[in-house]
Amino acid sequence: MAESLLELIELENGDVALKAVDTDRQDEDPIVILKFSEQSLDLMQEAKMVIAQAMIEAGMLAYSELIQDRLATAAEENATIH
Repeated sequence: MAESLLELIELENGDVALKAVDTDRQDEDPIVILKFSEQSLDLMQEAKMVIAQAMIEAGMLAYSELIQDRLATAAEENATIH
């Protein structure tokens, strides 16, 4: 995926979505959609967007670490010993 600016938005149905800001198409599907249960919404109260942001950040960090691990493994496998 190319580098782009992302934003969290609240959809009409109350779900939270992560979308690319600089997309040419307004109808492009979100990258991620978070749907919270009524019970969790009652517990979160006004903190829904803060919690959604923390969840997205945690996922992006986990993905970044996974990619770094894969690259390190590939580099080790391709290392040439003379």
